[in-house]
Amino acid sequence: IDYGNKLNDKAFDHFQEGKLLDALVLFQDCKDYFQQNLPKDHILLAQALNNYGDCIRQFSLAYPQHDYATQQQLEYASRCFQRGIKILEAKKPVSDALLSNLYNNYGLFVLYNVKQQRTGIEWLKKGFLLRKKLVKEYQNKSESEKEVDMRKKIAISLNNMALGFSILEDYERAKDFIEKSIALYDQTILEEEDEDEVDDYLMKTKDIPDAYLGFLNNFGDILQKSGDDYNAMIHLERALRINTFNEDVKRVVTKKDGQEMEEIVHHTGDLKKPQMAGSTLSYMAQVFYEQEKYPEAEKALRVAISAITINLPLEHINVINLKTQLGHVILKQEDSKTEEEKKEAEELIREAKRMTHEKINSVKKDKRFKMIKSLLQREPVRGILD
Repeated sequence: IDYGNKLNDKAFDHFQEGKLLDALVLFQDCKDYFQQNLPKDHILLAQALNNYGDCIRQFSLAYPQHDYATQQQLEYASRCFQRGIKILEAKKPVSDALLSNLYNNYGLFVLYNVKQQRTGIEWLKKGFLLRKKLVKEYQNKSESEKEVDMRKKIAISLNNMALGFSILEDYERAKDFIEKSIALYDQTILEEEDEDEVDDYLMKTKDIPDAYLGFLNNFGDILQKSGDDYNAMIHLERALRINTFNEDVKRVVTKKDGQEMEEIVHHTGDLKKPQMAGSTLSYMAQVFYEQEKYPEAEKALRVAISAITINLPLEHINVINLKTQLGHVILKQEDSKTEEEKKEAEELIREAKRMTHEKINSVKKDKRFKMIKSLLQREPVRGILD
């Protein structure tokens, strides 16, 4: 068990760093090791199946052009989730906390990878209801730490369901769910940190939760898609404001003036979570783009790239995507751009395509990927299903 857990921990490290192929190999090693050395209904095997399935899910989303996202591989991931769920459902209620995670991850898989939104939402709802049940149990047992942690997970469930309704273009329900998600997290922060105002705490803490910033980003995106650009920017600006210690950045953001957004680039070192700030700025750029405010969108994207490349390499898929968007935004300003600037935009798009192509080819040629692909083609479900 110790060896399997070490494989799992190392895989998670790679996963967090965006090294999805490295993570995939180790998650598979962990799954195979537990299958060979533990009873077929062991909880740790269920967790390993979940982790492996979820890594396939993330890999296929990161590289949609890649043949790893084929129906065969998605079916394999689905079987992993289903087998894990089957193990844990047979061990209820002791497995409820882990089972709620599998319901959530499988719901996201069905929502985004299988593209069956309503079915995905139903799985997410199962996780949400199970987490609500667990909160009541923890309250009755006075297990306050577990209760707080599970309430935060409920907020994540609400956020994920909001994303599902947004995909279905049911923006009223999406807004309702994301508002509840933020309100629950606000309440949890106030109680946990003994604060009167949520933003007072979030402004001064270094350890601002990624999930909370993600909620605000998603709320901004949902509002923008529903046509409410003004309130979309309010939530995105708040996400950026609480994500920095620098007062100049806070001042610039609260002016709601895209012309001044370029000033933020000089203070990206003061961002608490640069990658999350890059995400916020990319959503801001989308608002500006839809309003045909292309200079503002360009500035937001340039700052976003500066922010996320603090921690991510230039060849990371998120950086490549932002550069592609930046190139297209520059070309939208064709009348006001010099020939040199237009060439820069075209080069950005070409470079992004080249880097994407090289990244996919490097994965295809990697002997570890070939090994995994060969295994799935040869025995897509053996050892996973009875």
